[in-house]
Amino acid sequence: MKTLRNHTIIYDDECPLCDAYTTVFIRTKMLDDNGRTPFSNYNFAACPNLDEVRACNEIALVDNSTGEITYGVNSLVKILSARFPFINRIMEFPLSQWIATRLYRFVSYNRKVIVPGAKTTSVCTPSFNTKYRISYILFACVLSALVLHLYSRTLDAIVPGSTLGRELLICGGQILFQALYLLIFSRGKIISYLGNMMTVSLGGVVLLIPPMVIGDIFDAGAIYFLISFFLVVMLMFSEHVRRVKLLELHWSVSLSWIVYRLLILAAII
Repeated sequence: MKTLRNHTIIYDDECPLCDAYTTVFIRTKMLDDNGRTPFSNYNFAACPNLDEVRACNEIALVDNSTGEITYGVNSLVKILSARFPFINRIMEFPLSQWIATRLYRFVSYNRKVIVPGAKTTSVCTPSFNTKYRISYILFACVLSALVLHLYSRTLDAIVPGSTLGRELLICGGQILFQALYLLIFSRGKIISYLGNMMTVSLGGVVLLIPPMVIGDIFDAGAIYFLISFFLVVMLMFSEHVRRVKLLELHWSVSLSWIVYRLLILAAII
């Protein structure tokens, strides 16, 4: 049970995801009890070599003895490998380092749309990265379409069957529909909104998986799957409304989100 001592990780305290995993580091004794400090309260004058912009994008870990600073996935590897030395051996392979770095950046650059904080502005906002934001939106679109395609098979007795291609068109259509609608109110927030919207979609398809598995085990009827589907949609709508408020967008953005889905449902039936 080795602890990485005399190190401080500088985390985004306005990011619930960052707060959660750095808390785990402290509670599991991977870092000292005072081994983390919030970005908003950190004394950057005490560490002049620290790159504040990079620390917003990739979490910084400061060695208080030597002043050495690591960022991003290298910070996490340093903490984890103190407890699990085999991680260092895995990361010696260039492919492992490349994959881990891309996955880390994929989450870090999108963290404000994956798990938004309560504040609309943040002192530790990652730089906008077009590549990673578009990748996230496309990833969420494809995964949502795949799960919805699988779920649609449970409703064959009520609505016509679907194909993966059709679900991709529906998910892609929602992105285009909402982007065009947002041009009316706040075109500057379109990309932030779309990221949040696709997180809602991801959350929805994750919630659909348990009833789909349970229903398959117990050979449930189509009514069970239909009720489960609408319960999930209600939860998604509630979360969509919450995120629209956080983004300070017009309430009708949530209305247009549900209108699109109703139009698609009417077209399918």
